[in-house]
Amino acid sequence: MYVEGKYTYFCTRNDIVKTRKALGTVFNELNVRDFVYVNKGNIVNLQHVMALRDKTVIMRDGQELPVSIPQFKKLKKAISDYWRSVS
Repeated sequence: MYVEGKYTYFCTRNDIVKTRKALGTVFNELNVRDFVYVNKGNIVNLQHVMALRDKTVIMRDGQELPVSIPQFKKLKKAISDYWRSVS
């Protein structure tokens, strides 16, 4: 998910869907542990994170997203916890 202007965009395998809600509101409504902020404007589904390199998260589709300094430790722990729980 990412924010652009007043819209939050959900990226799925087949489509991009937009809603006129703040990213934080969408995040709180999800209430799912598998989603985590990587920076102020992006939330990722941990199921689709392939790597974390040099403060950049690499997604399953090859997209690279910068990780903000405040989110780096949280993201690293979330990825570790996620992979531990599915292993």
